[in-house]
Amino acid sequence: MNFDIVSSFDIRISDLYMKIGILGGSFDPPHNGHLHVAKTLLKNKYCEKVIFMPCFKHPFSKLLTPSYHRLAMTKLLIVHNVIPAKAGIQQPTRFPIKACPVLDTGSGMTKTRRMSKLLERRSIEVSDIEIKKEKISYTIDTLNSLKTQSPKDDFVWIIGEDQVTDFEKWKDWQEIIKMFGLLVVPRSTWKEPIQSPSRWPDGLLEGGRVFVSFRPLNVSSTTIRKRIKQGLPIDNLVPKEVEKYIIKNKLYK
Repeated sequence: MNFDIVSSFDIRISDLYMKIGILGGSFDPPHNGHLHVAKTLLKNKYCEKVIFMPCFKHPFSKLLTPSYHRLAMTKLLIVHNVIPAKAGIQQPTRFPIKACPVLDTGSGMTKTRRMSKLLERRSIEVSDIEIKKEKISYTIDTLNSLKTQSPKDDFVWIIGEDQVTDFEKWKDWQEIIKMFGLLVVPRSTWKEPIQSPSRWPDGLLEGGRVFVSFRPLNVSSTTIRKRIKQGLPIDNLVPKEVEKYIIKNKLYK
């Protein structure tokens, strides 16, 4: 297993029980807001690990930047964002020191380097399993696949509060709630309070979800793309490594 990407053929994360939050999305581009969500959930022990999972194709026909760019940027997002065990997260050593492929963000080629002991304790990872399918992936199918490969662990899907009003459009959305559950996190662009039930599907009001209340960062992928087109700085919205990748590959111009 790579230190910062979970292979679709090796999703076995540990031999111990874990609660793992999956944050899916386009990550076009990934930004500090994604990191803020993951770190907040980990710090408050809503889950023990968060996996960022970029999709290959958006199920609602949204045009996306090529998946290899989005995957590379998402990997760069977490390079310097290791959550060590002393942060209060119970993280026994799970992976041996071994050679592993690491994406060379300049050329897109891979090279090999050894994992450090610090990276063995990573609490935020990136998965390519939806991208490797090279087609639309549905949340319920992804969760079922993860559970099949890692039956001892519990998986929960992380969504922004802005996604809740359309949640009934998701494939087998009742099954997602019943079998896995949701962590609903706030979005800075959302107008209603996070627990406002006025426009929510009845199934979400009956259980199977947890509202996580915290102050979100005022950042979104849409805003970043617009700022790049306008020639405005984004250095406070994404890590430096992500910004360099965007500039080098002339994305969002």
